[in-house]
Amino acid sequence: MHRHFGALDAAAEYFQAAARQGPPYLGHHLFCAAQCHEATSNLDEAMRIYHQLLVHSPENPSVIVAGARLARRTSDPRQSEFMHRIDALPKPLSQRHLEFLES
Repeated sequence: MHRHFGALDAAAEYFQAAARQGPPYLGHHLFCAAQCHEATSNLDEAMRIYHQLLVHSPENPSVIVAGARLARRTSDPRQSEFMHRIDALPKPLSQRHLEFLES
């Protein structure tokens, strides 16, 4: 509800609190928290979460692309790790994600 009404800082806190409860929606809650942090320009925290997700879910295209996009935007040193994962995605999936990164 907080995210829907634009209270993104509060939404991020609630998503992270939900993630601390563990499965079954741990990855989803962390991903939503990262998106909220990114939207509020808390980019270091967003990048930290995207990278955490990448470590635990290295083949998830949503995590890979969101993390790569933010890493590219901020010149984060983890950019090459995310780009390597994009290259490992099945074709044509990787091509579609590379085009999204260029947008």
